[in-house]
Amino acid sequence: AVQEAYRGLLLSGRQPIAFLRFDLPPDAVDVNVHPAKMEVRFREPARLYRLVLSALRTRFLAGGTGTRLVPPPAVSSVLSAGEPLEDHADRLLPLPAWSPRESVPHAAATSADPPAARPRPAWETDADAAPADFDRLAVQMHDRYIVVETSAGIEVIDQHALHERVLYEQLKASVAAGGLEVQPLLVPERLELTPHELELVQEHAASLERAGMRVEPFGGSTVIVSSKPVLAGSIPAGQLVREVLDRLAATAAAGGSPALLVDEVLHGMACKAAIKAGDRLSPAEVAALVRDRRLVRESHHCPHGRPTSLTLSRQDLDRQFRRTLRQPLSRGTSMICVSIGRGRHRHVIAEHKHLADNGVTLVELRLDYIQGDVQVKRLLKERPCPAIVTCRRKSDGGRWDRSEEARLQLLRLAIAEGADYIDLEDDVAGSVRRYGTTKRIVSHHDMLRTPPDLAHLHARMVALDADVVKIATMANHPTDNLRMLELVHATLVPTVGICMGDIGVPTRILAGRAGAPFVFATFNDERALAPGQIGWRPMRDLYHYDAITPATRIYGVVADPVAHSLSPAVHNAACRAAGIDAVYIPFRVPADQLDEFLTTATRWPLAGLSVTIPHKEAVLAKCTRQDDLVKAIGAANTLTFTPDGIAAANTDAVAAVESLAAVLAETEQLAGGDGLGVETALVLGAGGAARAVAFGLKQRGVEVTIAARTPERGKKVATDVGCKLVDWSARHRMPHDCIVNATPI
Repeated sequence: AVQEAYRGLLLSGRQPIAFLRFDLPPDAVDVNVHPAKMEVRFREPARLYRLVLSALRTRFLAGGTGTRLVPPPAVSSVLSAGEPLEDHADRLLPLPAWSPRESVPHAAATSADPPAARPRPAWETDADAAPADFDRLAVQMHDRYIVVETSAGIEVIDQHALHERVLYEQLKASVAAGGLEVQPLLVPERLELTPHELELVQEHAASLERAGMRVEPFGGSTVIVSSKPVLAGSIPAGQLVREVLDRLAATAAAGGSPALLVDEVLHGMACKAAIKAGDRLSPAEVAALVRDRRLVRESHHCPHGRPTSLTLSRQDLDRQFRRTLRQPLSRGTSMICVSIGRGRHRHVIAEHKHLADNGVTLVELRLDYIQGDVQVKRLLKERPCPAIVTCRRKSDGGRWDRSEEARLQLLRLAIAEGADYIDLEDDVAGSVRRYGTTKRIVSHHDMLRTPPDLAHLHARMVALDADVVKIATMANHPTDNLRMLELVHATLVPTVGICMGDIGVPTRILAGRAGAPFVFATFNDERALAPGQIGWRPMRDLYHYDAITPATRIYGVVADPVAHSLSPAVHNAACRAAGIDAVYIPFRVPADQLDEFLTTATRWPLAGLSVTIPHKEAVLAKCTRQDDLVKAIGAANTLTFTPDGIAAANTDAVAAVESLAAVLAETEQLAGGDGLGVETALVLGAGGAARAVAFGLKQRGVEVTIAARTPERGKKVATDVGCKLVDWSARHRMPHDCIVNATPI
C-alpha cells in the first residue's frame, strides 16, 4: 500500500520509508502462521491495504510534493556578461489568465484555443484554484527549461519531465475509462524481435493492447504492429513497442504485478512521446504546456519520480538581491516590530542583526536613545531587515532633549537615506514631505489618558498623508482597551492602536487579531521603551502572537495587581500542548472597575477567566450560575461565559487539599481513610483563596485557625467557615501541623 501510494513520485530504485502503527482487536490478527511467531497475518488484509493507501493519498500526499529551490548564499546574474535580454525576446510571451480547459496535445495547442469547462477534480479546493494572474510570463531557456513568473516567485520547469507526466496521466485516465483513442496503421509495421522480446510480447499481449498497441505474431521472430495510441504522435510504432518491451523486461525481472506492468507500458509510451530536451517550442506550445499542468494532480514529479519543476520564492529573490520589502502592509499579516533603544551605534547594529537572524521581520530604530551625533547612514546602510526610524521627544515618552529643528532634520535625513518607514508625530507630519519609497507612520502619543473620541483623532491623522496610523495612549480603564481594539478593527487605513501601562497589555497581545499591521515589543524585558511593553520572545513564544486569529478563543486571569502572575505561562503552554486555539492574557482590573469589565465581556469576546486577588468574592454579583462549592465557600476562581450568562466555579479548595495530600504522601505522613495526616492548620489571609483552603481543610477534618492582617475580614471568614481566629501578631505562637499562606506576600 505504501509503495502504491508513492508510485510515480520517487526516482527509480528509491523506496518510501514509513512507520505504521495499527490498533486492532486481537481477533483481527492471526499469530499462528509462523511457529516462532516471526510473522503475523491480518484477517482482513484488503481492508488495511485500502485504509493505508487512502490515508497516504488524502492526508500525506494531497498537500503537494513540489520542490523548492534553496538559493546559495550569493546569486549571480541569470544572463551571461554581454548577453542582451533582447536575444530572448522571441520567446518571451504573456500568458492569458488561467482558466480550466481540456488538455490538448502540445503540438496542436495555439494561443487562440478557447477555454472549455471541465469538472473540478476532487482534490482541488477553492484555495487551490489559480488566481487570474497566476502565470503572467513564461520563457523557454536553452530549449529544455521553461521559466514561469508566478504569484509566489519564479518556477523553472523541465519541459520533458512535465510533458511526460501530462501524457502519462492522460493515458492512465483513458485506459481506466476504457476509452483510449487508438490509431490503426494504414500499413502495419513489421518488427524483428529477439527470443526474449518475443516471449514478452506473447506473455503481455493483453497489456500492450490495453495501452493501444496491437502486436501479433507474423511467423518466426517477426511480429506486426497494427495500431498505436493517438497520443504517441509521430513516433514510429516499432520504436514505441521496443521502448515499452525494454521497460517490461526490467519490471518483470523484479517480480512486478500485472497492474505495475501495465503502468510501465504507459510510462514507456509517455516518455517516448513527450517533448524532448533540445526541442524548440513555439509560444503557443509553451502556453499550452504550462496550462496543462493545472489539469494533472501530481504535476510536481514525472512518472519516474524526478521533479518537473523547481520553485524560487519572491522572498528568496529579495533576500539574495538584498532588497528591503517596501510593499504596502496588508491586513492579516501582522508582525512583531522590536524596538531597539541603545546608546551606541554598534550595539544597535548588533541587536538588529541578532533579531533578523532569529526571524524578526521589522524593527524600530530609536534614534533618541543614541548618545552623541546620530549616524543615520551607518544604521541603515546594510540593515538585515526593514526598519522604522523614530526619534521621540520627551513629551511623547522618548529621550530626545535637543532642539526640535535638529530632530526634524534627522528625520528628513533618514527619509533621504531610504528608510523603510519613518515615524512622524501628528503635529509635525504636515511639515515633512513624502519622498522616495519611505512609508509614513503618523503617530499620536498621550501619556496620561485615552482620549474619548478616538475616531475623530484617527480621521485627522489619516488626512496627514499616512500610510500607517499609530495611536499610543495610556489606559486608565479596561474599557480603554476595547475602544482601541474596536477602532483598529474598523479602520481601512492600516492602524496600530496601543494602550500603554499594565491595564493596556491586552491591546499589545490582541493587536494582530484586530487587524493591526504590526505591534511593538522590546528587545529585552528589562529594557522596556514604553509602559507595558512586552519582550519580543514572550510575544512569540509565550503568547504565540503570530498564531492568534479571529477564531482564537480569549481566556485570561483577572486581578489587581496581575504582572506577577504565572498563569499566562502555565495556561498558554498547556493550550499549545493540547492543540487548543486559544490565548491566555493577564487582565489588570482595579476593584472599582470590575463590574464594567464583566459587563463588556462579550465585546472582546471572552471565553473564560481565572479570578484571583482581590476579585474572588466580588465577581459573584455578576454570575448567573454558581456551583455548590462556590455557594458554600462564597468565592469563585473560575468564570465561564455562556449565552445564558456567567457561570462561576471554585477549584481552589479541591486543588489545595489534593496538593497538600500529595506532598504528605511523598513524605509518608499520609494517614489512612479520609484524613490528611495533619490535625491542625494555620491559614494566613482572609481573601477568596484563604476562604476556599480553610473550607477544604475543614471538610477533611482538620482543625483550622485563621490569621489575617485585616481583623474584620478574618472574623468573617472564621465565622462563615466555622473555625478559629487568632490575631495576626500572635500567629507565630499558635501550635500547628502545617501553614497555608494565602496572602499575596
